[in-house]
Amino acid sequence: PILLTTNNQGIIHSITGSPELLKQMEQSYSGSFQLNKTFTQFLNIKSIKNIGDSWIDSNMDAANSMITKYIYDRNENGNAILSFTTSMIVQSNMNQNGIDVHSDLSGKMSGTMTVDTKTNYIISTDGNINLEGRMEMNTQEIPVNINSTFNESIIK
Repeated sequence: PILLTTNNQGIIHSITGSPELLKQMEQSYSGSFQLNKTFTQFLNIKSIKNIGDSWIDSNMDAANSMITKYIYDRNENGNAILSFTTSMIVQSNMNQNGIDVHSDLSGKMSGTMTVDTKTNYIISTDGNINLEGRMEMNTQEIPVNINSTFNESIIK
């Protein structure tokens, strides 16, 4: 198992457990778990007080951008139910079996999430991703259209 200890703002204070399992988790969540960084399954909603409140958050690096608008829709069983819409730009370079692959995609992700109001931990997320763009392999350009539905939940 992996044990991540965070403060109530989601900042990781300690990581213990299997390095191999941690690497698999990082690949699954498309990120890394680092000390003094925010845990990706954490969303700080403490400052949101009223149903209907909305806010914008962003996550950007040199080649990728995610700008998300959250709306506090309702309370249910002590949890906050939020809707979200994300504008995404995803660019990557990788080498697959000796072939250089570059992708350049953009689009939207939308859905709902359930957040524990006591811990700010994201309990579940449901949504859709729609991306369009291109991939380039060995100077050959390939149009790409990705439509995906996802459902993610945490078992305590």
